[in-house]
Amino acid sequence: MSKPNLWEELTGPEIKELNKKMDMVIIPVGATEQHGPHLPVCTDALLPTQVAYAISAETGIAVLPTIHYGDSQTHKRLDATIWLRSETLHNWIYDICKCVYEQGFKKILIINGHGTNVWPLHTAWSNLRFDLPDIQIKIGDNTIYQFISEKDKKELEEIKKLDTYEYHAGTSETSRVLYHRPDLVHMDRAVDWPMLKPHGALFDYRVDQISESGVCGRPSKATKEIGEKLFGITVRTYLKWINEAFKEKIPFE
Repeated sequence: MSKPNLWEELTGPEIKELNKKMDMVIIPVGATEQHGPHLPVCTDALLPTQVAYAISAETGIAVLPTIHYGDSQTHKRLDATIWLRSETLHNWIYDICKCVYEQGFKKILIINGHGTNVWPLHTAWSNLRFDLPDIQIKIGDNTIYQFISEKDKKELEEIKKLDTYEYHAGTSETSRVLYHRPDLVHMDRAVDWPMLKPHGALFDYRVDQISESGVCGRPSKATKEIGEKLFGITVRTYLKWINEAFKEKIPFE
């Protein structure tokens, strides 16, 4: 395929036909929150959506509409953030997954673009696996990167050296938005707020407790070229995972 297969653009009969060929769907989940003075509030929704679209264009897997709101309470004392409570996001994900499961799509890949979504997403994942014993559901996380090539792994390690302990709106995120939507990035407004230790090394804090600007990293080091590299690494790695996930059956039923 040359373009992504978007669930919202299909008819009911087309979705039924698609399910005869494959039983996997992708759900991008993001957030609408501040990303410093230089990045758009759609950053966390834009990035997983672009990854999902690229995967779909290669595989034909249907992509559900992106969830643009997330568990962003950690940003709520900074401007422009729309947040959900953890239980709200849990319920959204649970119900959406159950809907597609009941239509025959029993393999679900959730691509998450916002860090603190991980807890409500995994709570929904746990409940779904209990309630629907033959569902196969994956929250895209670092375990996906066991499929990364050695070449891409070395490239990623070199990029990470540019912004040690980057947490939010730093080199990586800024580079990726520069690649996908340079018109939305204001590099003239970017301010560096480098992290001196990993976030959560001792206690976890709201973003307004560790940064005045909402930036936790070095956006000044970002480039479109870095963003293109990061996007390519992510998509290639996910495609390797999907190639194996298509074939995998539940070991014991």
